[in-house]
Amino acid sequence: MNKILIIGLGLIGGSIARTIKSKKLDYEVFAIDQNQDSIDVAKSSNVIVEGSTKKSFIHSKDFHLIIISTPISAFFEYADLVSRTQSIVAVTSSSFDAVCRFVESSSENDPFKQSLVFSHPIAGSEKSGFENSKSNIFEEKIIAIAGYEDSRKNQREVINFWKELNSIPKELTMQQHEQVLMLTSHLPHVLAFIMIKVLFEKSSDEGTKNLTKSLKDFSGGGLKEFLRLASSDSQVWTDIIISNKKELKKGIELFESELGNFKKLLTNIEKEEVLEILENVKDFVDSNWT
Repeated sequence: MNKILIIGLGLIGGSIARTIKSKKLDYEVFAIDQNQDSIDVAKSSNVIVEGSTKKSFIHSKDFHLIIISTPISAFFEYADLVSRTQSIVAVTSSSFDAVCRFVESSSENDPFKQSLVFSHPIAGSEKSGFENSKSNIFEEKIIAIAGYEDSRKNQREVINFWKELNSIPKELTMQQHEQVLMLTSHLPHVLAFIMIKVLFEKSSDEGTKNLTKSLKDFSGGGLKEFLRLASSDSQVWTDIIISNKKELKKGIELFESELGNFKKLLTNIEKEEVLEILENVKDFVDSNWT
């Protein structure tokens, strides 16, 4: 029976452990987490065999697969230790760029390229922590798979692992991942953070308190998705934003340009052009997402 080590028993790591248990897959699951309570709960519910808060636990057993499901900044706390194992190392981060920069910063890391596989589930929630993990979160969800050419064999193994969890692995390059996720996830989150920042500052302004004191009462469906995204884990999203800053800057510049153009239409009262934009956007959404 192959042994799996999950580093980080949060939403993603905890859900992987729960899914393995619920599907009765032939793995022994172990875990490292900074929170002893999470380890205790996971162990008492038979989601893991054993766990520890100590990094040295990485070398306690012959793990076939190590899954790192921590915020990107925490990855670097474990990188040196996992790079010196014989295990396949799967990183579930939403951005790969910071990890790539670390790996490519020294020729001493070249062997790590063989074992490292990027494995990002396009699934999750704005909620975090083991207490919010679920056994069905990856069901028929896309898993973005990427890696260095040297890791092709291990990429196949990680793909097969996700298929066992009834997920849908899709391969792409690391650069494609950063570009696509910037548009589909990272930029929308940034826009949500800024949108709610504007509301927060508006509600704190002495001159507009009468206008904004009932913001909550008059918040419709259009705002709810912004609120959901804006309540995401701050540390996780700080790491993602900084990691993928290169692509995000491009996205923000594109957004600024389009918003500027739209503002001009309002200034000039170009009703037909506004209608045309909204109709084109609706057609795009209806033909691709519904």
